[in-house]
Amino acid sequence: MDGKVKIGMTALLNQAKINIMRYLLNILAISMLAVFVSCEKQEQTGLNGTDGNLKITLKCAQLENVGGTKSLDKENLPDEGTGTDYRVKDYWFFEYRSDGTYIDNSAKYIVVGSEEETKTPVVMPQEGEVYYCLFIANTHNQELFDPSINPEFEKYLRENRTLAGMAQFNKIISSLEETYNVAEKDLVMSGIAELKYQANELKCFLYRNIAKVTVKLINKEDSDLTIKSVNIKNVPGTAMYADALFKVTSLPGVTPPAAPFPDNYSVSYFDYEIDNINIASNTEESFVWYLPRNMRGKVEGIASADQKNSKAPEFATYIEIFATTSAGELFRYRFYMGANATTDFNVEPNKHYTLPITFIDKGNVILDSRITDFSKVALSGMSNSYIINPLPIELQPVYQLPVTKVNQFWSSADAPAGVDNIIGETTEWVAEVIWQDQPARLVNFKDADRNNVDIFTATGLTPILFEVLKGAEGNVLIGVRKKDETKYLWSWHLWITDYNPDNCTTPWETGKYVYSVPGGEVHRYAGEFWETNYQNRYIMDRNLGALSANSTDDIEKTGGFVYQFGRKDPIPYTNINVSGATTDYTNVNIYNIKGEVINFSGNDGNPIPLEKKQVEIYESVYSPFNFYYSGVDWVKNNRYSSYNYVWNGTKSNEKSMYDPCPEGWMVPKDGVWEIFGNRGSNANKNDEDPNYNQKNAGVEFYIDAPKEGTHKSHNVAYFPAMGLRHASGGYSDAYKTRGFMHNTQAATANSRIDRWGFAIFDTKIVSIVNKTANIHQLATRNHALNIRCIREKDNVGNNDNENNKKNEEYNQVPW
Repeated sequence: MDGKVKIGMTALLNQAKINIMRYLLNILAISMLAVFVSCEKQEQTGLNGTDGNLKITLKCAQLENVGGTKSLDKENLPDEGTGTDYRVKDYWFFEYRSDGTYIDNSAKYIVVGSEEETKTPVVMPQEGEVYYCLFIANTHNQELFDPSINPEFEKYLRENRTLAGMAQFNKIISSLEETYNVAEKDLVMSGIAELKYQANELKCFLYRNIAKVTVKLINKEDSDLTIKSVNIKNVPGTAMYADALFKVTSLPGVTPPAAPFPDNYSVSYFDYEIDNINIASNTEESFVWYLPRNMRGKVEGIASADQKNSKAPEFATYIEIFATTSAGELFRYRFYMGANATTDFNVEPNKHYTLPITFIDKGNVILDSRITDFSKVALSGMSNSYIINPLPIELQPVYQLPVTKVNQFWSSADAPAGVDNIIGETTEWVAEVIWQDQPARLVNFKDADRNNVDIFTATGLTPILFEVLKGAEGNVLIGVRKKDETKYLWSWHLWITDYNPDNCTTPWETGKYVYSVPGGEVHRYAGEFWETNYQNRYIMDRNLGALSANSTDDIEKTGGFVYQFGRKDPIPYTNINVSGATTDYTNVNIYNIKGEVINFSGNDGNPIPLEKKQVEIYESVYSPFNFYYSGVDWVKNNRYSSYNYVWNGTKSNEKSMYDPCPEGWMVPKDGVWEIFGNRGSNANKNDEDPNYNQKNAGVEFYIDAPKEGTHKSHNVAYFPAMGLRHASGGYSDAYKTRGFMHNTQAATANSRIDRWGFAIFDTKIVSIVNKTANIHQLATRNHALNIRCIREKDNVGNNDNENNKKNEEYNQVPW
């Protein structure tokens, strides 16, 4: 299996005509069965017996055909039949009493293919008793359910010797091949049958433990589309060995799983390998996938197929297709799985989901939630950072970033009098990568003809054109300067990642603190502060600029960047060489657009300049990579000294011009971290010890209740021990032992800030650093700390749905 299965529709339709009106029968004699089992009509007769030997008849349950999510064209949908996908090479046999408990030593492993038939002894029930017989076919593993060899199964027999326990046994899946069994390409099946007193024959239906999905792409002659890729996404990482137990509702202790199933937090989800294709107009091609059970439920109130995507639940499985037009336009199409085209999002085993998708034209992007136009992605120009998600194909969208923020700043009160840095109609300027944190190229600028260039040149208010590369991951700071000048007029942070916190489709609900989004999660925290200030809003699961929120990853991925209070630009994650300062930031560089190491401050070992002076805000705009330190505030003549204002803003609770968070997000208020503990108390952390002074040092804090409350293991937020840039020299301090987070407010002493943080000690004890009258626990505005962004409050009725719409309108980040 090469990660995908392609079939011809003619063959499938012919097979369907043969099989559509009947069940497929396969008769086995249990124990050393003589005959290879295939999808044939005839029965293979076993040996009857009255001494506990049974004739076993196994029938293949028909693969139920369901409608599934239909195409853009609802007419003339082909009937794809059911297919067979059934053969048996081996199987396991288990017996259970009427109460569902396992009968010792009843398990037998049968290999199909011998030329001899022998009797099969089973444990016969007494008069009035009924036993349950469980079959699991095509495991190809004699050791799988052998308690003398397999410790997991031995533990099951010791702790949970029931049918209900067997219903929880699963196999790990991480690729299409693994929905089959290794290289044999055989589907694992299961069935359950009742064995009664004095029976001499046992009949059982075998059900496939997975669902079959057939997608037929029909590209009409005049569509002007070429289909470039197809993929199936949100596949659960496990499949049940005995999924057939859920087909019978009367089994003792076995309850069919209700949506959502499987559990969001104990099972990983993945995407099958993408099929790179080239289906031109007037062409058809079909694809087949196999999926484990994924019950995401029904969502009422979806009246039409074109609105199904807008209300999709977490982890629902969908088909993703990319196509281009002759003019180079790029479109993405998504079709969610389910028994209908509107409200159903369930994938059930032993069913065949047929999705004939007909492309008549590129579709209506405005009215159809299944279509996204990536031809031109216009960023708002309203924020100082943008989350950019590379697409999984070679062709990437071209982003358009307006430079209007240049004129907004140089027309503001923070610009110096008499300095003309406005971009007018005839102003010639360039945009370039100031630095990036990865040695591989992450972006290309585009000239007027959409050719790749290293430096973007323009006149007037032309937007910056750029694309990210497929598979790119990292951070880029781009800046605009006038032609032949070195001072930057403004700069923007591109956060290139698979993380898309904007795409939280699950409504805010009481008791739910973790919400899945592509590439990670968004959170909310319990407690009165959150309920009062942040109803219906979320906070990111990672620091601004981080490439991971996984506690097992090194700080280089989870740490993100640090920011001086009130500055819009990140401080690069680099080594600082200061006499007398200790640091572990060794061999960490910053790079230009080509991936070449750069050094802004010469050969002193510090890639970024450290300047011991205060500067005006406009000077920090000129040099966004500098670290300034002097006294208690890096800003000279700071008109934002009031502690009531947000970051460096002029109105309380309003996102400022200098807020470093992406569109729709902002630095949170003081108090957002309250639930994690106060100074002097024990930290509200999970039960795992933090890693003191390790590469993945950090702490997972509970977010669902105060320390004394009841917690669920998945309700945690991870904070890496990134440390900080110290105010008295810009050197790295407390790396791998402490973590600190900014909030929007300054302390009452106008030159200082409140901060939240934690300290990890070598005894694995964690203490909380919170605001206090003790100046030692406050930080000056020179300190550079981490930031974790929270959803920006909506101005219309605090309605986060409206806020989400605003993000879609202005940010248009792909997901």
